[in-house]
Amino acid sequence: MGKLTRAEVARWFNGMTIAAKSKKNVHAIFSAALKTAVADGLISENVSLGMRAADEVSTFEPVFLSEAQMSIIYSALPQRWRLFVELLENTGLRYGEATALRWQDVEPRDGRAALRVTRAWRRGDDGEYIGPPKTKRSRRTVTLPLWLGDALLGARGDAAAGDLMFTRPSGLHLSNSYFHLSVWMPLMKEIAGQLGVKPRIHDLRHTHASRLIAKGVPLPVIQARLGHESITTTVNTYGHLAGDADSLAAAVLD
Repeated sequence: MGKLTRAEVARWFNGMTIAAKSKKNVHAIFSAALKTAVADGLISENVSLGMRAADEVSTFEPVFLSEAQMSIIYSALPQRWRLFVELLENTGLRYGEATALRWQDVEPRDGRAALRVTRAWRRGDDGEYIGPPKTKRSRRTVTLPLWLGDALLGARGDAAAGDLMFTRPSGLHLSNSYFHLSVWMPLMKEIAGQLGVKPRIHDLRHTHASRLIAKGVPLPVIQARLGHESITTTVNTYGHLAGDADSLAAAVLD
């Protein structure tokens, strides 16, 4: 069981010739078994976490969190993870990109701190490894808000340049499954009544994009910041939020 990889589970799961509802039931039982194995110390992580039937993926709707909802999250979030969540919310980095950041990836840019995104955690047949980001355009520099840059630089302490910025308390890789099970899922259960929605960690990326659109930032700029290979991805995901863009364009000409 300890040698089981996410790729193997995905091939098995996607190869099932049964209804999506039945797949969901099978996955729930299988995932529960792996969760128990993690709790018993038999395996390090639940490699089936987050998998869904292929026809379920397309029906998922992004959650765009308001500032009030983010305040609820921060009020209940353990202090150890606050800077990490603030970085995800205010940069739009993918989870695997953020957890691959080293202190040497922070650089000055136009009087601000910026992050050089050149690596990301990837999944292979032998488990997770650090490799190139998702696409060519994912290799990018993301400028930070002044307050976030100051907070990030202030948190370094005596860490070496090549050390990862964000890890588990033990110093191990902050895998998505670990953060989801140990931090995010318990947090969401705690504040479910106040929040009114069930956001994924990835929805912090969607939230970042929605804030930029609300401030009138052009979609091509958002595309570059998020590292989308094509503007089509940006438009298809967030274009409906830019309903007032034409009014903004007209206002420029007034």
